[in-house]
Amino acid sequence: MENTILMGFFREEDLHRGVALWRGKYFEQIKKFNTLKNIELIKPDDRNVTIAYLLGKDNNDEKCYRLQITDTAVNADSMKVNFIVEGKTDYDSAYLKNAVWNYIPKEKLDSPFIPLCITIEKDAFDRLIEDNTLISEINKLKKKSNWLAIYNLAGDMNNLKENELLWNNETILDGFSFASAKLSETYINLKQTFRSDDERNAFLKKQKKYRENTTMLRKRCIELNPGKASYYSNLGYSYYQYARELMMPGGRRDGKITDDAKLAIEYIDKALEKDPQRIPDLYRKGQLLSVIMPPQILFGGKNSPGEDAVKESKEKITEGIEAFKKIEDVWQILPLLEDKRIKRYHKEYVKALYNIAGAYAELAGDEWNIAQYLLPLKFENSNKEISKYSSDKIALLDKALDYMDKCAAADNIDFADKFPPPSALTLCRFHGVEDGNHKLYSMGKYYFQKYLILTSCDEGYLPEAELYRKNAEDFLKAAMRYYPKKGNERQSKNYIAEKLARIYISKGEYEKAVDILRNYINDRTAYYIKYTYSAACILSGKYIDAEKQTNSALKNSRGNFEIWLGYFLLYVKCLKENNFEEAEKFHKLTKDTCIKGGRKSPSGLLIGQAFVSYKSGNRQEAVRLLREAEKLDPFRKGIRKKILNWSQN
Repeated sequence: MENTILMGFFREEDLHRGVALWRGKYFEQIKKFNTLKNIELIKPDDRNVTIAYLLGKDNNDEKCYRLQITDTAVNADSMKVNFIVEGKTDYDSAYLKNAVWNYIPKEKLDSPFIPLCITIEKDAFDRLIEDNTLISEINKLKKKSNWLAIYNLAGDMNNLKENELLWNNETILDGFSFASAKLSETYINLKQTFRSDDERNAFLKKQKKYRENTTMLRKRCIELNPGKASYYSNLGYSYYQYARELMMPGGRRDGKITDDAKLAIEYIDKALEKDPQRIPDLYRKGQLLSVIMPPQILFGGKNSPGEDAVKESKEKITEGIEAFKKIEDVWQILPLLEDKRIKRYHKEYVKALYNIAGAYAELAGDEWNIAQYLLPLKFENSNKEISKYSSDKIALLDKALDYMDKCAAADNIDFADKFPPPSALTLCRFHGVEDGNHKLYSMGKYYFQKYLILTSCDEGYLPEAELYRKNAEDFLKAAMRYYPKKGNERQSKNYIAEKLARIYISKGEYEKAVDILRNYINDRTAYYIKYTYSAACILSGKYIDAEKQTNSALKNSRGNFEIWLGYFLLYVKCLKENNFEEAEKFHKLTKDTCIKGGRKSPSGLLIGQAFVSYKSGNRQEAVRLLREAEKLDPFRKGIRKKILNWSQN
């Protein structure tokens, strides 16, 4: 049998002496790795090939040498080999060491180094060099981001299983899978990118094939090495990528977000079982649970979620928070593990803090109810105690604000070593991992949510709540003024303006609300922004503009999850104009749409009817309608107050 003998030397001068002598620990390592039969093969034999390489990273670029053994001597304590140096090989020492290290069984080693003399079957060694040549080529192409060239090295993917040398080499398959995953990425707006359906369909077919091959390759890597956490992580990331692509505006729709998200979590969990401190996997799991899955649970295939869907959604968000918090835990011990990982994972740490804040705010819910501003029922806060319902929400928002403070501090390198740190407003005004505008907006949003809870959407008055509304206004105004982060220059600030308009509405400054939104209104403006603009128009008496923008929002029924609210706005507009006949039409449309969507009719419908009855002198009917409204909205204190007033007068 032909064999390849590999011999390691610490210095090139030692190699050129023509003799190698090993004793002590070096000889023990040789004996442990090589069987007695293999040691006997280390002798003059024309069928064997002997290769010498140099040890030490300073010698990595030095070429290997071909040797011819002339004599050997082995005893109980040492081994001596005499040889002639024939010339240099085409590959260098680092190349050879890397190839051999990936091949040899690690259980035969008692140190992190290859024994100084080992034997390998020549066919196996030749395959090893060939494989490593391919791995080297893959790595070179990776540096150039030439994914298609790497992918093409595999040949016909349909026949890859028939090529045993490739199909059984996890390192090569991992390289192929990385390239295939890159090629499969479909983060584009298909309608804007392709002019014809044929072009679009051909592209989608090609992308689907890349995804299928990526999945196949990554599953094969797991089969070959089921103990390696990164292989599970890679497959989990692929499914995470697929789910995100399906959520892209104008993106592909040839899959199911929930199915891909579940598979992503399944494989990410397997990676975390093997290595619980994998920060990127913890981050992706948090994203899947708190950002990607909840909207699918709430709105996947239906307009109005039921109680079970709301409960499940909140459970997922809570699980997502726990995943993000584990990043925070790992971050605390990183200096004890490896300082360079702090810089490497700083991005995930900051984004985890940002997402924790958002998740807590999502659990608290948005208390904004435009109906309470269109048909207000004011009451006095004689009882200063906050209900458990409200205090629980306030506690969640306090956590959201706390984590936004942490995020802003961790993301602002200008003030990293300052103590005491500057105000949150100053810290947020910095483009780091997160866009400064997003941080300012989030702070403003969370403060306003606190204000709305404490004042029951301005139907009650609580002096201490005014500070939260002022903070909200300050942060949102700062977000409107602050320049965009590089790469986000084209991102509209309409969502910030909409939130600021809500604050102006809450203050009774309706003209300001109209003015700040007017320049953002166009055919592509999101329906909820048009609704807020329409509400401000109704409250400021601009009924024509209100009707125009509400009807515009209603046209996009596919992307509008609150069709009923559009009809309700038109209903209130008609009431304000004393056009009760037209109002009745929109009253019916609102009610029918709610029933069709599986949601309760808004209490505002009954309140509107109650005002009409009261104005017409039918006080008894008005009170009855308010009692019905109270059943639908038992936490709205203003209804109870108005019932008492109308019953007494």
